[in-house]
Amino acid sequence: MNKFFIITLIGFFGFVNFSCERNPIKGSTTEIISKHELFIQPLGKVNKRIVWLVDSIVQVVYGYNCVILPETKPTRDIFAPSKTKIDGNKLLDKYTSTKHVLIITNIELSHFYSKDYPEWSIWGLGQQRGNAAVVSTYLLKSYDWGVVVKRVLLVSLHEIGNNLGLKNCRNKSCIMNSWQDGVIKLDAVLN
Repeated sequence: MNKFFIITLIGFFGFVNFSCERNPIKGSTTEIISKHELFIQPLGKVNKRIVWLVDSIVQVVYGYNCVILPETKPTRDIFAPSKTKIDGNKLLDKYTSTKHVLIITNIELSHFYSKDYPEWSIWGLGQQRGNAAVVSTYLLKSYDWGVVVKRVLLVSLHEIGNNLGLKNCRNKSCIMNSWQDGVIKLDAVLN
């Protein structure tokens, strides 16, 4: 990746609201986080360029010192009952520690939504005021590489925002919008 691409991404994210809250975190976000490391854990066969770009944008936006860990294979204990999707809550429980971690996977991610939807597919999940978050590239695919990158970066920043205690909002251009209406609404932020 070249510096021009990173500068372009940073410029793009300059037009996105990061939170609709007036003062979501006392002090600047960079002041609070700059003392912390964020471990990025690729889980499964994750595109290395995506991991590198997430690393770069997270450092710029949130001030984390990112450490990319070696790729690891998923274990059986984190899968949902169907064994085809990772259960986001099981995964976050497994990776919860005193260290901040963002897991990036290419495997479909789910969480229990209701009895009717026990394995609801999701793009990502972040513990509210916690230390662990996960993003799956599985549902964020597109024929356009640039769209894939922007989707993954938006969802990664959103889930880390959850870790920092930022609340979801309804503003369509806010990074903390929950995008419950699907990828079309997510892409609207990108345009």
